Amino acid sequence: MNQEVIIMYDNQIIYKGKIENIPIKEHIIIEQSILQFGDDDPCIIHRSYVIKKILIEFLKEINSHMNGKKLILNHINKEMIEQLDLEHAYNAVIEFC
Repeated sequence: MNQEVIIMYDNQIIYKGKIENIPIKEHIIIEQSILQFGDDDPCIIHRSYVIKKILIEFLKEINSHMNGKKLILNHINKEMIEQLDLEHAYNAVIEFC
């Protein structure tokens, strides 16, 4: 998960960095922490686990639809994209560096 990506919407960068650092919405982290651990105030270990699990699934989904270096995110599962804490992520393009 050490891959660098650029996520762009309307020719503007909305995220640039490692996949493992893509921001996840806080309420999603808490929901998943409750499901996984029964923890509504996740410690750093639970928080890290949940974020990593979400981003691993996101990466798997991207890789299953990728036909090159770029992908329009609206081609993958909408629920996965809605977990990201990025404006306009659903209509954005992700590119591997």
